[in-house]
Amino acid sequence: MRLASPEVKRLLAHGQRASLGDGPVTFLARSLPSPEAADADSGAAPSFARGAKLAVAAPKKRLKCAVDRNLVKRISREALRQHEVRVEALDVLLVLTESTPRLRGRQARESLRAAVDGLLTRLHTRELRKRGHK
Repeated sequence: MRLASPEVKRLLAHGQRASLGDGPVTFLARSLPSPEAADADSGAAPSFARGAKLAVAAPKKRLKCAVDRNLVKRISREALRQHEVRVEALDVLLVLTESTPRLRGRQARESLRAAVDGLLTRLHTRELRKRGHK
């Protein structure tokens, strides 16, 4: 599920930052528990469907080619779909901060996917630790 504009503003104002980037890309992420997570903790019925929501920003300043920007967004969404964090009520904003000029080829796609997976794992672990789980 995608984030709406007010949710992105809330993430920018109050979200926890995390960054990761060893390969051809560097991401900055901001994450917060979704408002429905607070509803579920209080015992009230959640206002929307539970689960992670994602917004991806791949600025034209970082990737000139639209095909590459769309690839970053597609791989990020797919990583969230297949990741365990999707079952948590967590809002995530991924912002591409550094990249190579071209993200073509299998190796570039795999390193992009690894960067997104690593960042989602870090956010998920941080959130679990904050909630008092292992």
